[in-house]
Amino acid sequence: MLLIVLVFASGFLYYYFGPSLNELQGNRPEASAHTTPVTLIIGGQKFVVPENFTQFPRARRGGARQNVALYAMLPDFNPFTIAHEATFESNEADSPIIHFQLESIRSPFNEEQRIDRVYLPSVLDKTGERALYALTYFQFLDGSGYQDQDFYIGTDELGRRAALTCGKDRQEILPSSCRRFTQLTDSVMLSYRFKRSRLRDWKAIDTGVRELALSFLAEGEISGDTEHEAD
Repeated sequence: MLLIVLVFASGFLYYYFGPSLNELQGNRPEASAHTTPVTLIIGGQKFVVPENFTQFPRARRGGARQNVALYAMLPDFNPFTIAHEATFESNEADSPIIHFQLESIRSPFNEEQRIDRVYLPSVLDKTGERALYALTYFQFLDGSGYQDQDFYIGTDELGRRAALTCGKDRQEILPSSCRRFTQLTDSVMLSYRFKRSRLRDWKAIDTGVRELALSFLAEGEISGDTEHEAD
């Protein structure tokens, strides 16, 4: 009887106080201040990323990944440190944290094609109107699936059209963010998001996050099966 009680008590304690399945799998966000380099294979290319740029413990195991979530702090794109823990955990409207992701390209459309085939057919006026920060503003049609977002097109440092979608600025809900999905290499997509209040800095953010992502890229391609994600 005592043994049965101990078993049930242990199970009870583990259920309420032990790690969850997500925690065991590394799927729960957990910051790290370590600078240990992590080697990741994404889209057949090798990236070496310091651990304190990673958001999830699973990424720190390294190996082949379909995608990896990273973050950094503006304006210098610094990684997580204990001194800035509160800033990285904040979700305020003026948060300086930028979230970005490296992902194996799977979409049939690149950014230019998405602009012409997906976004522009869904706007009210394809001419758009001149906006601040060297951007052109477009209003999405009701029922387009994008009606809760504003759409901007700018020109990035490489002379490419940059498509930015931003959640409408509504004070009664969570602070809105702006996003861009663009190609980093022939096989890897870079996506990132930042708080809408920082839209004025979109060009500096775009250049900085691309340079940071490229700084993680190691020379040479990886042969073999790179589609299997590491456990």
